[in-house]
Amino acid sequence: MSTLWKVSTRNLWLAYRVGMTIRRGRGWAAIGALAVALTTLSGCGTDTPVEIPTQQPTSTPIFASDEEALAGAQSAYAAYQNAVDEILMDGGAQPERLREYVTPALYDQEAVGFEQIAADGFHQVGRTFFDSLQLQSYDPSAQDGVAGLVVYLCSDVSETDIKDSAGKSVVPEGGTDRTPFQVTFDMVDARYLPATRTVWTGANFCV
Repeated sequence: MSTLWKVSTRNLWLAYRVGMTIRRGRGWAAIGALAVALTTLSGCGTDTPVEIPTQQPTSTPIFASDEEALAGAQSAYAAYQNAVDEILMDGGAQPERLREYVTPALYDQEAVGFEQIAADGFHQVGRTFFDSLQLQSYDPSAQDGVAGLVVYLCSDVSETDIKDSAGKSVVPEGGTDRTPFQVTFDMVDARYLPATRTVWTGANFCV
């Protein structure tokens, strides 16, 4: 996990949830509490592309081309990001709203972060954006429960803030608002859902 901690103090919230950060407001004790989520949420950093095992196709692929696969990933990730923002803006309430947009394993991981933000009395203001979407790999023969789609993207939290119950920002100044991620999508009931989201520590393509 040391690689993730080196991304910068401002990116602690990125590990805590979706690329958001924690500014210094309630002091380092508040940031320390986030360590509970750091071990599970967003994953540690990596500079190794995910390898998708090749399988023999047994049904018609969901996407007919890499272009369609990339568009599908964009749509699926946008639904995920929107649900996460809504829950964070509500202070971590009703986390089950995310359930339909991610794999069960990722939902369980994200729920830890939502519980922590609720316990801290924090809430998000504004929305997270993403861009620079690039297809890393796509396996049209992927079956249910298998990572058949991997992309790179930049998470942009420049329009967001995290505030405490008194309305005071708890995100420290400095650092970066844009962070590169490698995101994998698993096939679940004939559709691709976000399964893992890992900080990309290779060449930074977020410019």
